Amino acid sequence: SPYFPQDISNIPLDRSFFVNQPLRHVLSFYKLSDAHLLKLKRSGCKEVFIGIESGSPRILKMIRKTSDVDLVKRTIKRLFRAGINVKGYFIFGFEGETFEDMQMSYDLAAWLKEASMKNGTNFRTSVFQFRPYHGTKLYRDMILKGRIIDEIVHHKDLSAEIGRKQFNFTSGNFSEVSDENLREFIIKTNGINR
Repeated sequence: SPYFPQDISNIPLDRSFFVNQPLRHVLSFYKLSDAHLLKLKRSGCKEVFIGIESGSPRILKMIRKTSDVDLVKRTIKRLFRAGINVKGYFIFGFEGETFEDMQMSYDLAAWLKEASMKNGTNFRTSVFQFRPYHGTKLYRDMILKGRIIDEIVHHKDLSAEIGRKQFNFTSGNFSEVSDENLREFIIKTNGINR
């Protein structure tokens, strides 16, 4: 398969062809130059999906992502300046997550929405409640701490409130906030899309 920045982005646009197919590719956008981002836009890229997950440096470090929230902001703002829309995935309810951690995530989503509007692009969120996936380090760590994770059920109330039936599952609230606060942050962050 082609290596994205060199192989695909160096094809002259007048010699390229149109493929109406979503491209799935893991890419660290902060590594691309502004010229590459502009070329990506000119090639037909309309939107990228980014797993932001949280706006809390503490939570980001816990899930082994960059804890530099300013890097996330700068990178996504560069995508906006190139004319590329962004869909950001957020997760609320990580084990030990506090109200303050959740507020940082909401604040980041709101900041990104405002930055997109200033650049004539769109930022939208896709928001989920944390559930530990079997086989992951987070899952194993929780089992070692004696947390029993024996059931994942459809979260009907959340599905009804945000109007999305897929992916709304829960295996419990592992955060430090009440179920009501957790639900409010999920709904509020999803509400940025309106």
